[in-house]
Amino acid sequence: MCTLTELRQQVDQMDARLVAVLGERVRLCQRIGDVKAQRGVPTWDRQRMKHVRQHVAGLAVQHGVSAELTAQVYKLIMQESCRLQRMIVVAMCQGAPNGDAPKEGDEIGTPDTGRLAHRRSTPIECEVANRHAALSGE
Repeated sequence: MCTLTELRQQVDQMDARLVAVLGERVRLCQRIGDVKAQRGVPTWDRQRMKHVRQHVAGLAVQHGVSAELTAQVYKLIMQESCRLQRMIVVAMCQGAPNGDAPKEGDEIGTPDTGRLAHRRSTPIECEVANRHAALSGE
């Protein structure tokens, strides 16, 4: 029989795997954001969101996980994916006035296409856009 400490260590190991997989998903979503920006595709896809919700609901049942928990977790994951993709689109489509990734307070958006609201960038958007630019070698 496992001790409480051993069980908690197993949970810690599982948490590490979950976060690693989440990181892989984030990187894939960033690549999707690159493709969407290059092709001028909107970051929000209602059909894709519906597909993901249905797919993970089925997986939840299959694995004995609460459907409500899975829905809440994936709602957050999908919101974050869309947020990251919007930042990539902003950085690639317009960025700062000089064409670089946006800096805090820069006006960002694509008002000519209406895809994104024209507004001021936030510090986290700047950080992610700059990180993405560094990883992309831009």
